[in-house]
Amino acid sequence: MKTIKALLMISLFAAIGCSSDSPAEAPVIDCNCGVITEKIVFNLPTSSFTNLKVKNNCTNEIELVTVDGNQGTVGEQWCN
Repeated sequence: MKTIKALLMISLFAAIGCSSDSPAEAPVIDCNCGVITEKIVFNLPTSSFTNLKVKNNCTNEIELVTVDGNQGTVGEQWCN
């Protein structure tokens, strides 16, 4: 009986020692950001601008964003 209690105590201490103190962290998703799905650059004689189609990380809605110059790359994250 003493050996069973001793084995149970050893198992208990081993389980406590092997357990994690903090829960596994889920990846953080920023709902103000999304992935660039399409990019069109317009070069005019006086200026240039880019139209980006951005698919929101949370809602999956596609938003058209217009920015000055040649910015962004298809597949990269874009935040408002």
